[in-house]
Amino acid sequence: MKKILLVILFSFVLGAFFTNNAVASDFQKENIVIKTVVISGSFQFDSSLSARFMEKHGYSFIEESYYASYLTTNIYGAKDAEVIIEDEHGTFLGTGVTDKKGKFSINVPLEDSYRIVARFHDRETDKMVEFKDIERVIVYVGFFKSETVDIWMAKASRDDCGNCDVRYLEVKK
Repeated sequence: MKKILLVILFSFVLGAFFTNNAVASDFQKENIVIKTVVISGSFQFDSSLSARFMEKHGYSFIEESYYASYLTTNIYGAKDAEVIIEDEHGTFLGTGVTDKKGKFSINVPLEDSYRIVARFHDRETDKMVEFKDIERVIVYVGFFKSETVDIWMAKASRDDCGNCDVRYLEVKK
């Protein structure tokens, strides 16, 4: 009986030793350190619409500017724009939404460069940003003429964008 008890006790101690080693190695695997960075900045658009009208609709005035050197425009923060961040190969890294002032801040894994995609009122534009420039990214999402007031950003035409690098998204109904 003593031999059986001794064998069981020895088996228990040996089993506990191997179990602890397995747990420790799994714990080390789970503690892989992935360096992350915060990409922050803002999405902006400009328009000849009055600041009063835009603020009434919840858009924050940033500054006055000139469009094509002959038209005075106002720059606004693109609120509620969708932000998608990918690496240079198109791998998804993070997503978010801009605040009322068009600002965003997203934590992503460290990479050499990033593709920042802005989706704003049926428009999509992107910008490649190197790691050294990620602290204050500004993405321009288009110019909107005052003629679009009646359909305020719901479905602006291609002519309303001017010469900006913007793709129009298909709206699914």
